[in-house]
Amino acid sequence: MAIEFALENKKAVMHIYSSANRESYERYLNKVYQYVVTKYIESVFADIPAKEEDLEIIIKFFKCELVGYTLDWMSDGMRYDIRNQVRRICELFDGTTKIAIQRSAEK
Repeated sequence: MAIEFALENKKAVMHIYSSANRESYERYLNKVYQYVVTKYIESVFADIPAKEEDLEIIIKFFKCELVGYTLDWMSDGMRYDIRNQVRRICELFDGTTKIAIQRSAEK
C-alpha cells in the first residue's frame, strides 16, 4: 500500500511531498486508494445489490478519508504510527460500510 511504500522510502517521499512534485504524489495516492477501496467494496459486498451511484459515493468517501489521513501524517513528518491508527479506525467503524451499502440496496 502507499503507506508501506512511504515508510520504506521515507526520505525520498518527504522530499517529493515538500517539493513542486507534491501534486504528482497526491495524484498517485488518489489512484492507489481509489483502486484499493474499489476492490475491497467489490469483493466484500458483491452480494448486496447497491445502486452504482451510491457505491461511487461510498468509494469516494473512503478514498478521500485515506488520502487525507495520509497527507496529514506526512505533514506531521510521518511521526505517528499511521498503521495502528488506521487499524483502530477500522475497528471503531466496523460495520458502517455494510450498513451504508445495505441502505442503498433498500432505498
